[in-house]
Amino acid sequence: VQPSAEAAPFSVPVFGPEGTLPVGPAVAFRNQALMTIPDTRRSPFFPDGRPEGQPVSVTFIPMFAETALVGVLELYGPRPMGELNADEKILVQHLANQIAISLRLIEEKSIREQLFRSEKLAAVGRLISGVAEELRAPIENISRLSGVLAAEVDGPAAADLRAISAESRRASDIVARLVSFMQPASSEAKRIDLNALLRSLVDFRADQWRERGISI
Repeated sequence: VQPSAEAAPFSVPVFGPEGTLPVGPAVAFRNQALMTIPDTRRSPFFPDGRPEGQPVSVTFIPMFAETALVGVLELYGPRPMGELNADEKILVQHLANQIAISLRLIEEKSIREQLFRSEKLAAVGRLISGVAEELRAPIENISRLSGVLAAEVDGPAAADLRAISAESRRASDIVARLVSFMQPASSEAKRIDLNALLRSLVDFRADQWRERGISI
């Protein structure tokens, strides 16, 4: 944000003005003290060959959220200024601290929202895991019984029973994957058979891919 000739005596930049060296904010941050450059044309912090629009006066104010130093507020303007008096220093320091506290509150709100979403997802996961666990036994029974009946029955009914058995086994695999997905991850390192993992993925998605004309 560059000040114009009609700009207010001070502006709050989104980014530092062109040509501003990082020395000023660094010094204010390190010393945790307000620092004013009344005229940048006479300051060693600013190089020669000043670009047009570079601020003439700059004030760096450390930003405290309670006792934590979180940054430096930079105020600058298009005209030279005198040193701030005690009341003005108190005022700009209060402004910087209020901005720091606001930023901290925004950050804390974001963290609370992330925690809320995480807790909500965890609750949904526990619900899904519980439902999947309840479905596992009846699906496995359907698969077992349909397989037994298919071996004892001839004709079209046997083919239907075999199809029921195959679909119930597929449903059982899906339920098992849901349950394993929601279980806490183990911190113990172990070897993984990638070929078996990929074969399992291909088998799991085979019907959907076949319907879309995809062959692996």
